[in-house]
Amino acid sequence: MQILIGDAVYPNQTVTNGAINVNLPSNSAYKSIEIGLGYSSRIKTMRVEAGSQAGTAQGRKKRYNEVMVRLHKTVGIKINGDQLPFRTSSTPMGQNIPEFTGDKRVTNLGWDRDGQIEILQEQPLPMTVLGITGTLVTTD
Repeated sequence: MQILIGDAVYPNQTVTNGAINVNLPSNSAYKSIEIGLGYSSRIKTMRVEAGSQAGTAQGRKKRYNEVMVRLHKTVGIKINGDQLPFRTSSTPMGQNIPEFTGDKRVTNLGWDRDGQIEILQEQPLPMTVLGITGTLVTTD
């Protein structure tokens, strides 16, 4: 089972005899404790057709020099397998990472023939993607 206490993700637990054990500090008060089956949320774009001087871009090597993902109240996602940083130096250790609203920039995603972007949320945290834009290079 995945566990979210307040805004903090706790290690997965196994249900034993219909119950799980979670160790909490005795002086702590939490607004919410959520426990449930884990799942992954995945967004994967279609193959891009950007064209090239020689015609179609389908089947040609391509890569995004830069991708901008516009997020709303999101924490803890991966783009093409890379974990995005959400904690900043202004967030004290021991405090929850605040939800992020704005644009996250990812660069150098590598060459392939599909030109797809995959956004993945594997944690019990919020993810809302409002848009995906980028700069694509296609070989001729």
